[in-house]
Amino acid sequence: MKKKYCPNCLKVNHIRSKTCFNCKLDLLFNDKYYLIDVLGENSGKTYLAVGANPSAYPRQVVIKELSIKKMKKWKEEELFKRERLALSSLEHKFIPKLIEKIDIKRGKRLNYYTVIEYIDGENLKKYIKIKTLLKMK
Repeated sequence: MKKKYCPNCLKVNHIRSKTCFNCKLDLLFNDKYYLIDVLGENSGKTYLAVGANPSAYPRQVVIKELSIKKMKKWKEEELFKRERLALSSLEHKFIPKLIEKIDIKRGKRLNYYTVIEYIDGENLKKYIKIKTLLKMK
């Protein structure tokens, strides 16, 4: 872990920082997690995070965000909520566990977050691309 992202302005901060150099707010997301990497972006971002309290959250987690403001279609909200529901009812060693659901409203802006267990490995898109390239040779 070499950096922390500010959950408010998304600026990169030094790992030892407690507050953002840009907006001066706390770097702790939802009073529990430090955002340490951006894994992807669509109608929100997907973050790799670590718990601020290692005894309560000893492992890395993934925080998936859905920003209502960035959505192109309302169907995205339905699919995001459906994924949350599916994760809450499934239990398998190859399916990440749902840790918590967070809904944050700041003024008129609403964002949904799903915190899930981080499972180390290649993502499916990258795996398929590599397998396809190997078959072409």
